[in-house]
Order: sequence, then C-alpha cells, then structure tokens
Amino acid sequence: MRRLVAAGFPTVFLLLALACGGSDPEETGDGPGPEQFGSDESGVDVSSYAVRTTAGPAGGRVALPDGTTLAIPDGELTGDVDVGLREAAKPPRVGTDAEPLSSWYEAGLSNVDVTVDADSPVEIAVPIRPDALQIGHPGLVLWVHVSEDVQFPLNGRYDDVDGVFVARIAALPSRFRFAVV
Repeated sequence: MRRLVAAGFPTVFLLLALACGGSDPEETGDGPGPEQFGSDESGVDVSSYAVRTTAGPAGGRVALPDGTTLAIPDGELTGDVDVGLREAAKPPRVGTDAEPLSSWYEAGLSNVDVTVDADSPVEIAVPIRPDALQIGHPGLVLWVHVSEDVQFPLNGRYDDVDGVFVARIAALPSRFRFAVV
C-alpha cells in the first residue's frame, strides 16, 4: 500500500492512534477479532455490514441507501481490502458537546494501516440538512471516533448542490464511527 507523502494534523493523529489500538469492542458490540501475527489483516469481518465491497488497485466505493459513502481512489492500493459500511447501532460516547447533524455510521476494513497519498485521499460523504446558520460554519466537521480514547474532528465542506458533507482523510483505522457534528 502507498504511504503518506504529506500529512496534516488529523492524519498524523490517526496514524498514532492506529499504532496504539483500535475500537472499543464494548462500544461497537463486537470485537475486532484477533490480528493475524505477521500480516496486515485486521480481523474485522465486514460480512455483517449493510454494504460492502472489495477495494483494490482500481479503488472502491461503498454507499448506503441514504447516500453516505466511503470512496477509496483508483491507484492508491496495491492489494485488496474488504470495506464495509453500516449505520451504527448506537451513538458512541464522544468528546464533544456538539449535536450530530447526521446519523452515526460505522466503517470496517479487513486490513490495518490503510493509507493513501495525501494528494488523493479517501473521501467520506454524509448527507445532512443543515439550517442556514450551519452552512459554511467553520465548526461543522466530521467527528471520527476510533475508540473512547481516540477521536477527533475532521474538516470538510458542505456541498449544497448534493446536500452532503464531504471530508477527506489519508489513513483509515480498521474500524471507526463517524457523524457530522
């Protein structure tokens, strides 16, 4: 897999988080499964996710019926990774007082350390219906929740033509939740 060429604060923070651990099994309802020693398999089984695909050198995209998508660009992966997406069973405990403008979602990947070039990042799009004051507000972010100890805001932009908030990230943990707040 390709490594980062340039990284912003959220990407560096996420890479540190990946090195320190993954999702809290108590919060997600199912543990991440044992990592395979000496491999990059995460142990996350995406077969129970609402939508799933296998991303590879040609990229990959998963989309829920509500329009929430996770897209890995073409040419960024050297091998295959299973990707799943679903609405979260319950909202996680988060380190912000901000109210979510979207549902909470969970993404799962069969590999650890999925990184792409910072110039061609993974795109996460979430449909929202913000009021006039929220559109363009600098505090509107995608809140990424890896575990109770590892969570952070990810800047993005609201696309008023498609009605989605779009954020980009160059590294993905094997399991994480997210919502627009």
